[in-house]
Amino acid sequence: YVDCPSISDSPAEGSGILVGDIVKNVDGVDSNGLTPEEVASYMRGKKDTKASIRVERKGETLDFTVLRN
Repeated sequence: YVDCPSISDSPAEGSGILVGDIVKNVDGVDSNGLTPEEVASYMRGKKDTKASIRVERKGETLDFTVLRN
């Protein structure tokens, strides 16, 4: 799994995702085995679409919905 990339001034930051969160999946795509760049690409996606992002923070699983810009 991948540590959350830099999210400063991004929709992910506004949704409550924090730097250091472990990204488990994006839109149902398991991030295990993906590079940080690949995960960031899934997070970016197409403008004005929503991304479902599951992260792990301090052992707790959290789900977020982010509107991409």
